[in-house]
Amino acid sequence: MPGKYGFIILEGSLELIPENLHTHPSVISTAKRRKKSPGNIILDKSLHYKAMKKHSLPLIEKRGRPDIVHYLLLSLLESPLNKLGYISSIYLHTINDILIRFEPTTRIPKNYNRFIGLMEQVLKNGKAPPDSSQPLIMILNESVEDVAGKYHRFLVFEYRCNRIDESGRRELSKDGVLLGIGGFPHGRIRDDVLKLADNCYSVLNIPVDAITALHILLCIAENEVIGLYG
Repeated sequence: MPGKYGFIILEGSLELIPENLHTHPSVISTAKRRKKSPGNIILDKSLHYKAMKKHSLPLIEKRGRPDIVHYLLLSLLESPLNKLGYISSIYLHTINDILIRFEPTTRIPKNYNRFIGLMEQVLKNGKAPPDSSQPLIMILNESVEDVAGKYHRFLVFEYRCNRIDESGRRELSKDGVLLGIGGFPHGRIRDDVLKLADNCYSVLNIPVDAITALHILLCIAENEVIGLYG
């Protein structure tokens, strides 16, 4: 089958609440309501912004938006490209450099709160289901560089780069391509991550949010590989 892709969400805005925020009232309130310790709860800017701001959390513009990661994962897993078997693996590289692999057959909850509970379980236990010998979701002891090395080409999509052209579209139609896209609300993909890419493209000539960028990228890939919109 031509065009087997890997996808990686880069610097995804999903992490457990940092330790220095654990004593803030907003974090304590969330922990009591959910009957969990602060260290086992995912950071959410809509709930914990005051704590993030008070403690001057570094890269605050990129953090606390697990809803973006949720939507990106749903879009990938439910895409025609995946349903037709053209996606080999999906990876989430978090803002804190944790690497999580999702099997293409994974069905994550569409409900946001259930998704948060699932990812808290994964970050605590390292996999889901927690007792499975063949988990659908698993934390890897690998880096972005390690994952990129498994593919023939690593293409990153970032608005600083030139808009994808015919040459780039031909790259998309080849076997063994890893496609990377940012998973955060504001800012740019780190330079050390961009340097790992064989090529960098943008999907449009203007900045767009991560969700829009992924939808455009999926449409391009689906058209190049299977002529879905031709």
